[in-house]
Amino acid sequence: STQTRAVYALMDRVRAAHPAVEIESCASGGGRIDYGALARTHRVWTSDCTDALERLEIQRGASVFVPPEVLGSHVSASPNHQTERRHTLAFRALVALAYHLGVELNPLELEGEERAELKTWIAIHKRLRPLLHAPGANFSKEPRDGRYVWGAADSKRIAVFVAQGPQMVGEQPEPLTLPDVVTRIGGRWRVAAAHPVEPNFIRISEGQKRLLAGKVTFDLADLKLGGLPLPMLRPESAMLLELEPVEGGDHHG
Repeated sequence: STQTRAVYALMDRVRAAHPAVEIESCASGGGRIDYGALARTHRVWTSDCTDALERLEIQRGASVFVPPEVLGSHVSASPNHQTERRHTLAFRALVALAYHLGVELNPLELEGEERAELKTWIAIHKRLRPLLHAPGANFSKEPRDGRYVWGAADSKRIAVFVAQGPQMVGEQPEPLTLPDVVTRIGGRWRVAAAHPVEPNFIRISEGQKRLLAGKVTFDLADLKLGGLPLPMLRPESAMLLELEPVEGGDHHG
């Protein structure tokens, strides 16, 4: 339409006159995420709904078409502006962390240790951003029993986000498997770090504690079919696992 071509022309003029200015494409929450806009903008506003539980499915769907580095995703307030749901800062941060991160809350209203915790999440994002936003590195899985899995991988570090939306129907989650883009890297790996250090588990076994503490190594190729036996997360909670390669580990998973 004439209106659409005029918007493109306006953005072209702005980009030419002010190349350092970043442009966000936003219309009714995701209404202007088309490839014409993507050619001219630096990020898109994925949805007006910033509720972390809703964002699990919104961002999974958007990631099929749009790379994570341009998907605007904010650490939202609690209670949420749209839904009035209350979520932990860890859940809100982890759901937003892999994308074009922003903060959509008033820092003056953070309680207790939350301000320091938010600073920690932002630091993790900045440290992992070269991996999370590397071309072709990111992956996402179809959710099963309310569990969402996404992340990014290269030969030196793998970041895996695991989030539980609704309460699981099963007694225990299936072992965590990863797609071919990850498992074909190969080699022996371990958990280098888990965030938060004490995720919100319903239950956890001693073996699972050892796994998350990095005391168990595993062949990456085995995660295509076998998988990692992760603990059961409480609904509306999440964790981030950082995996690193090891040389000839003695402990076998």
